[in-house]
Parts: sequence; C-alpha cells; structure tokens
Amino acid sequence: MPALQVRDFPDDLYEELRECAANESRSIAQQAVYVLKEYLGTYSQMQSRQPGAFRAPNLVYIDPNRNIVESVDAYKERERREADEAARQARVEKRKKLFEQIRSRPQAPLPDDCPSPADIVRQGREERADQLLEALEER
Repeated sequence: MPALQVRDFPDDLYEELRECAANESRSIAQQAVYVLKEYLGTYSQMQSRQPGAFRAPNLVYIDPNRNIVESVDAYKERERREADEAARQARVEKRKKLFEQIRSRPQAPLPDDCPSPADIVRQGREERADQLLEALEER
C-alpha cells in the first residue's frame, strides 16, 4: 500500500484533524483517508456533473472550539449570514456617525415665509399629478 507524506502541513490544520479523529474514534491516518475519500467522491461527482453532484450530506464541518457539527452547506450558509450581519452592523455604525455629523453642524435659520415640509411635498405631488394628466390628455 502506498504511503503519503505531506510536507509543510499547517499545525492548526493538523490539530483540527487530530481532534476530529479523536471524536470519530479513528487514528489520524484513518481520519485523513476518510476525509480525502469523502472529498474525492464529491469531487468526482462534480466532475461528472451527476444530478445532486454539488451536495455532500455526509461531509460535516467540525469546529472544535465551539463544538459545532454541521453539514458543509450549513456551515457556509452560517458563515454567509454572519458576514451579512457584520456588514449590516458596519452600515448601521456608518449611518450613526453620519447622522451625528449632521446633527453637530449649526442649523441655518429659516425665513418666516418658508413653506413647511408638508406643503413642499403636497406641492410636488400636485405638480406630478398635473403632469400625468397632461400626458394622458395628449394621448
């Protein structure tokens, strides 16, 4: 049987493999063979483009730090949701800073004869309605 030696194998990845093997009651070599076999089986399906080739329900992601065992698809979806939430929080913080900058600027006094915001909106709606009526009459 051929032997496989991997040079410059990352320490953190080796530790994950070791913990995964311990959790699965396998040796590190057995776990490496199992993981490669599962991955290559999925890879072969992807290459042959068989129906359902992009699914690998028996592959799992194990996070030893958080004791999470989930399918690769669920892991990717969770990572995507966490990234989306982080991006949303960044947008919220950016808006808060922008509003704070706006509030910190001095306000210009408005003349007494200045229309209220409601009057401005009402006037805009009336103008658009008039334009729409004119366009319909031209047809």
